[in-house]
Order: sequence, then C-alpha cells, then structure tokens
Amino acid sequence: TGEKSRRRLDIEEEIAARLAAAKALGELERQQQKIESTIIVLSTDIEAAKQERDRLKREQQTGREARRPDATPQRLPGLLPEHDSHAPEEDEGPDFGF
Repeated sequence: TGEKSRRRLDIEEEIAARLAAAKALGELERQQQKIESTIIVLSTDIEAAKQERDRLKREQQTGREARRPDATPQRLPGLLPEHDSHAPEEDEGPDFGF
C-alpha cells in the first residue's frame, strides 16, 4: 500500500506541475494578445499624429505666406480698371446730378 500511495503522490505532483505550466502559458498568451493590440493602437495613434503634424505644418506655412510683405495682392490686368471713369475728378468735386 505504501507503493501505491507514493505513485499517487507522484501523479498528483505531475498534475499540479502541468496545471501550473498551463496557467502560466495562458497568462503569457493573454499578455501577448494585450501587447499586440496595444501595438496596433499605438501604430494607429502614431499615424494619426503624423497626419495631424503635417496638417498643422501646412496651416502654419499658409499663415506665414499670408503674412509675408511680398504676398500683398497685386492688380491683375484686365480684372480691375486702372481708372474709374465714373469717379469724380479731384478738382471737380462731387456730382449731385444738377
């Protein structure tokens, strides 16, 4: 009977070791899945951050160009008359229709 008892203890120890190994393996698999999903989220966040950075750079460049002194609007030939024929001459004064 002592022999069976020893064998039973060995089997129980082996079962406990296998269960502990399975538990550890399951925990590692869960950690791996969590890390992989975090990597995906981070790579998406990085891509979104790069796009936002590029958008802000474009906005800043556009703002700088608008504030440049040489960026003043210029008169384009043919679009605006150089002289308004309906405007009163400086020496004539206003036209009241008399």
